[in-house]
Amino acid sequence: MGIFLNIKNMKMHRKLLISYLIVVIIPVLMIGSFLIWNTKSIILDYINHINKITLKQMDTNISNEFRKYFKISDDIFTESNLIDMLSRKYKNKSDYLSFYADNISKSTGRLQLSMPTSVKISFFTTNDTIVEDRDMIFYVDENVAKQDWYRNAIEARGSNVISIPYVDNVGNRVFSVSRTLHSSFSSKEDIVLKMEISLKEIDNLMREEGMNKKVYLLDDNDRIFTLATDDSLNEVYHIGDVLDIDCPEYKEKHFIPGAGVCIKLEKELQMRKGLNGWRLISVISPDVIMEDINKTVMHSIIICLIIIGVTVVFLFVFSYKMTSRLRTLTNSMNRVTEEDDFEVDTFEPYNENDEIGELSRSFKQMLERIDKLISEVYISELKLKDLELEKRTAEINALQSQINPHFLFNTMESISMNLLTKGDFETCEVVRSFANILRRSIEWDRDRDLSTLENELNLVLNYLRVQKFRYKDKLQYEIDVKDTFYNVPIPKFTLQPVVENSIYHGLELKEGVGFLRITAKAFNDNLEIVVEDNGLGIESSRLKGIQSSIKNAEDSIINSKERKSIGLSNINKRLVLYYGREYGIEIDSLEGVGTKVVIRIPMQMAGGEDSYV
Repeated sequence: MGIFLNIKNMKMHRKLLISYLIVVIIPVLMIGSFLIWNTKSIILDYINHINKITLKQMDTNISNEFRKYFKISDDIFTESNLIDMLSRKYKNKSDYLSFYADNISKSTGRLQLSMPTSVKISFFTTNDTIVEDRDMIFYVDENVAKQDWYRNAIEARGSNVISIPYVDNVGNRVFSVSRTLHSSFSSKEDIVLKMEISLKEIDNLMREEGMNKKVYLLDDNDRIFTLATDDSLNEVYHIGDVLDIDCPEYKEKHFIPGAGVCIKLEKELQMRKGLNGWRLISVISPDVIMEDINKTVMHSIIICLIIIGVTVVFLFVFSYKMTSRLRTLTNSMNRVTEEDDFEVDTFEPYNENDEIGELSRSFKQMLERIDKLISEVYISELKLKDLELEKRTAEINALQSQINPHFLFNTMESISMNLLTKGDFETCEVVRSFANILRRSIEWDRDRDLSTLENELNLVLNYLRVQKFRYKDKLQYEIDVKDTFYNVPIPKFTLQPVVENSIYHGLELKEGVGFLRITAKAFNDNLEIVVEDNGLGIESSRLKGIQSSIKNAEDSIINSKERKSIGLSNINKRLVLYYGREYGIEIDSLEGVGTKVVIRIPMQMAGGEDSYV
């Protein structure tokens, strides 16, 4: 508490300096530290994302490249004529050479012309009647039989086998795809297809994506098939070595490795046939990337410290200038308040347009306003007395306005009793119904605008009895509402205007018997009250106008005689004000068939309890 009390008692310019340190410098340092750390994490996340895309693209390119070589192998596998020619036994060398010149050389020449320049094909056979051409056809001697590629092809029994890259006779680095070919002519002779392919085709695909990182392609035995390494990175592994790199797997959320630590990403090739178990491994050293970021961060920190120092000096000078004017203004205010005669002219405001100048002018205006209010207070008291008198006069007039309706109601009761005495029960019932309607109109209380559905239905029933007396058998009606809904609160005079519209605009001009039906049902925690008739209906264009006027709380024109609807828009507006825009009135009609009005209110019982049946 002592610290806060000392701060309150400090001068304004010191408070400004302390608040600047607390509000600006400390948050800037905290936010800056967070941003630096978060920026590094975001950059590494982005690099990881790019590397994943790179590995995926390399996977697609390499798989497509090997798929092309496997396609060539499969095409040669279907060359049954050539395979049969290499498998058959010839009588002697001249017989073979003659057959070679006429048949074999043409087939091998056609194959060679169809091959890409990076692919060289060879056939190795154990048929001792074949003469080697040292170009495409070779005999399997003891040296060839010991080589790994040949033994692996024999063991694979027709599947493609890929060898680790090696240097060929002319010094090019190549790899081979080999497989056994089966002849329908002879099953005793082994024929092995060997395709030597330049490793540059695979290297080029990897080097396109291998900038600033090391990317290794491993076979199913974890041996390096080929690799792509940036020249700036030291490489200790070579083709054919088993890769054993101790790098942590990348963790995407705020993973920042220490200095000298590498990040490893792995992806298994999507092509399973022929390349099952092959993987792409990307190794990244974040030191090179983070070096430039750290330099930028250091420069930013130095610039921020310089800016903070300059702003502190500027704030000190500015606060001193500002508080000196505040002190002068405070002294002027004290002189004004200490004067007994409250002379407004003794205070002179500043002419500057800043906040202090506005404060001084506002104080001047306040003094002038106080002086003016002192002179006007007596006039205001007189006006309040006049308003009170007018209010009481209005209350007396409102009381007098209820005398005539009460007189009419009492008169109707007297007529009803006279008719009952004379035995005219039908007319008596109609007069009583009309008297009940009149009483409901008299008892309208703006402080209690809500009634219950039961009261509204009783009012409608009285109204229908009066109309039934008028229209006789031309009007038929039915009210089908469960008594479990009777306690649902509803604004007064909601149903009666809708029923009145149905009679005057739908049934009155209809030829024949008119039928009006009132129903209610619960729907999704709401109550829907439906008033429908089989009257004249409303034409389509006029119906759209009525629906729009109800929605916009405007008066509507219903029928051809230009008679206005009775309060539909007002009813809808009241329901919206009470319950919200999801409640109100909806009207639908079909000309010559009838009209349907739906009143939607919430299912809430009087007293605040919900009721659902």
